[in-house]
Amino acid sequence: MPTKYEILLILISFTGCRTSDVGYLGSMYNAKYSTKTIIKLETIVDENQSCVYFENSKAIITLSTKCFLDYAKEKLENDSLCNQKKNDLRSVLKQLNNNSLFYIEEKMSPELYKRLKYPKPKKYKEDFIEPYGYEVVTDTTNKMKAQNLKHWMISEMCIKGKCLVFDKSTKLNVDAIYYIVTDFKDGHGGESLNFIDKRIFYNVDVYSDIIFPDFDCMSETEINEFLKRE
Repeated sequence: MPTKYEILLILISFTGCRTSDVGYLGSMYNAKYSTKTIIKLETIVDENQSCVYFENSKAIITLSTKCFLDYAKEKLENDSLCNQKKNDLRSVLKQLNNNSLFYIEEKMSPELYKRLKYPKPKKYKEDFIEPYGYEVVTDTTNKMKAQNLKHWMISEMCIKGKCLVFDKSTKLNVDAIYYIVTDFKDGHGGESLNFIDKRIFYNVDVYSDIIFPDFDCMSETEINEFLKRE
């Protein structure tokens, strides 16, 4: 199942709208149209505490089970939260149960990359490391794959400063990150989490002047039905 961002990218590409590859949102930073908020983080991991680990090609984000439980409890008490988001939160909570979880994000497949007519598809395919597209750092031993862990859960906790972030390029936990919002005032832009040197490591949201439904509030069946209509 493609991620919310891959769905948006595909739909935007095929509707003829100006596209912004979610992997390159960092290049969208523009002082005139962007606001940035610095978020202070802890840097020490309690090795005796169960955690949720998320890894992509740039970073490893760690959420302590205790912080996640507190966050989930607060969210589930919010009457305005859609049912699908509540169901996804409950699903993660059922899995936790003192277990450490992991989720490794897959990069865009070479087939999709070529389909979207991005530059140098052959080079992209050569650099692609199966199965995720890059070399994985997270030790998944004695951890369960986190089913239904969603991007919005991770970004909301990080924006609150309730995460640890490991920079894979420096091999260090960072003590601060930027939350950057870029709005070009024409319907386009996005939100991202960036290292202090403004390198993006996590996409929070993508803006488009085309109105799409909130995929995070849709079941997999509803998303598939929507894609069939497009």
